Amino acid sequence: MKNNRTPYKVATTFIRGNIGHFGHVDLVEKMLERAEIAHVHLSGASRNNTYEVRELLLKVLCRHRNIPMERVKFFKTPNVNEAMKHSIAEAPFGEVIFCVGEDRAEMAYHLADFYDTGCFLNRRMTSSTSMRFFLDDPELFKEVLYLYEDNRYAVAIASMLRAEERKNEKPTKATKQVASVA
Repeated sequence: MKNNRTPYKVATTFIRGNIGHFGHVDLVEKMLERAEIAHVHLSGASRNNTYEVRELLLKVLCRHRNIPMERVKFFKTPNVNEAMKHSIAEAPFGEVIFCVGEDRAEMAYHLADFYDTGCFLNRRMTSSTSMRFFLDDPELFKEVLYLYEDNRYAVAIASMLRAEERKNEKPTKATKQVASVA
């Protein structure tokens, strides 16, 4: 008889998710393989894009992949320590695993050790930085559509988030120099 019980009650992550993509969804899928519930804590820092739109894009992408949304909870959280405390408080006996991309390994090991939780590093598939590159070039629309698995609603939301991000970006030194010459 196969035991389908997941080893943890809660899998938790803390991300900016400024421009959600299927790498985030892959992480959620891996979290649900390891725990009954996935807590996706989105950074509440003021420099991030609007929380509600970031959450919407991630939900759209998760639904696109048929992830059981009753097992995924989203939270606006000020920092990673608050995320860990929140998830641990919701898990009996501290049955929590902290899950992040492999680029955050040092932080993950430190937090898992400090909070006495499990730790999982997800292999990075893509990044918000690479998504910015594609979203910034209108000639790459077909590639953007491909990266969002032909989900035009997701592309529209991602484009809105990128526009919000560009509006809030501070001009670089080179941009200021070009503007002063003009």
